[in-house]
Amino acid sequence: MDLSKIPHIVLLIVTMASCLGVGIAKNSFSKNVSSTQRGYQIFNMVSSAICALVILAYSGFKLDGSIYSLIIGALFGIVTAIAAIFNLAAVSIGPLSYTTVIISSSTVITAISGLFFGEIPSIPQWIGIAFMMVCIVLATKKKEDDRNKKTSVKWLVFSFLAAIFTAGVGLLQKVHQESDHSDELSLMLFIAFIVSTLFSFVLYLISLKKDPPIFAQKNGSKKKAAILLGALLFVVGIAIALNNIINLYLVGVMKSAVFFPIINGGHLILSTLAGLLLFKEKLTAKQWIGIIFGIAATFLLCF
Repeated sequence: MDLSKIPHIVLLIVTMASCLGVGIAKNSFSKNVSSTQRGYQIFNMVSSAICALVILAYSGFKLDGSIYSLIIGALFGIVTAIAAIFNLAAVSIGPLSYTTVIISSSTVITAISGLFFGEIPSIPQWIGIAFMMVCIVLATKKKEDDRNKKTSVKWLVFSFLAAIFTAGVGLLQKVHQESDHSDELSLMLFIAFIVSTLFSFVLYLISLKKDPPIFAQKNGSKKKAAILLGALLFVVGIAIALNNIINLYLVGVMKSAVFFPIINGGHLILSTLAGLLLFKEKLTAKQWIGIIFGIAATFLLCF
């Protein structure tokens, strides 16, 4: 498929819809199926394997390329797997809407990292960094119950770690697309998701020692639940593949000032609406103010 023949607006709609679908699936899985390490690894392992197959098919089963793309792809795969695991862990104990806001703070890391390359953040970016800090301060709920306080802090830590590794994914995308090997997109992504699959498989084997099975043996429903989960992961794998293929292409052909506000801001708003409408999440007035600051920060950080 030649993406250059498809209007950018169509590609943007497809990639945002794919990203939103993955987010909804992760939230549903972690809250309704499993919130254990074994569950996280199964989700990432199977969806990554399906994603790799979709990318292989997209390439026409031809993966010619360089050692450079192999190395970047392997790093990309590990970082992507870790980001996905922390993302799942965060949404399992926190709201999808606010978790998405915190993970969007990865843009702060990207903006500050420019200092190491001689790039000085613009005035809007500095304001965006300040706004994101306000968003994060307003994130946690204050409750009398000590257990809930501990859970809120745990959620915030998982969200921060997801943001850090999500920033790493973005930086690796940029590094590859700015190189002389930017046309080796399929090879880089295929290696990335094969490595992600293997990485999660190793962690899955480790989790077997302490985590219970993700399905309970009740009324013969185990087989049906496994089939439904398999179908969900198949769809998620396709969505992740579409999201990565399109984003890598658009990063190279669109201006950052156009691409990142649409992708980051659009995903943030859609995820917030999904959390409120689909999962009936309830936020405090303080958290609503935080979300407003987070959305504004995401847009400002892209200019």
